[in-house]
Amino acid sequence: MEQTLACKMHGSQYLAYISEFLEPIKEMYPSASYADIWTLAGVVAIESMGGPKIPWSPGRVDKRKETLASSDVPPNGRLPDVFLIYLILGCSRC
Repeated sequence: MEQTLACKMHGSQYLAYISEFLEPIKEMYPSASYADIWTLAGVVAIESMGGPKIPWSPGRVDKRKETLASSDVPPNGRLPDVFLIYLILGCSRC
């Protein structure tokens, strides 16, 4: 994932760390979109913490960097705070 506006927004300071973690997977599967890799990672994370099984299927298409506009990113404050979710879920394995 490019270091976009989303990575700099409040509550999203951990996206760069997650991006680094997922980048080797993208290198192993270059035809997979970043969108599919990130959504699958979310499904796996939720299930591995005892959450529900979430149906997932591939096929998402990444937005091209050349056409990405600031209007494509939610307004600041609309993204969930990753650290707050970590505290709520009590993730001790992270």
